[in-house]
Formats: sequence, C-alpha cells, structure tokens
Amino acid sequence: MTFLATEIRGLMDVVRGHAGALEVLIADELWPMPKCQEMLFIK
Repeated sequence: MTFLATEIRGLMDVVRGHAGALEVLIADELWPMPKCQEMLFIK
C-alpha cells in the first residue's frame, strides 16, 4: 500500500498534469472525452 501511495500517486499526478495541459490546447470538438471541468459540473 505504501508503494501505491508514494510511487504510483506521484506518477498519476504527472500524467494528470499533462492531460490537463492537453485539454486546454485542443479544441473541444477534437477532444473526444469529457474534460475534468465538465465531469465536475455535470448538468
């Protein structure tokens, strides 16, 4: 469990940072998945 909390969590944060940067750069009509902002505030 410690491995997940220390190693994997850090890698997940890095991946999330890259995905967030891509969400900003790519136009909505070209991004096939819901963006984080959309998932947080589902209408």
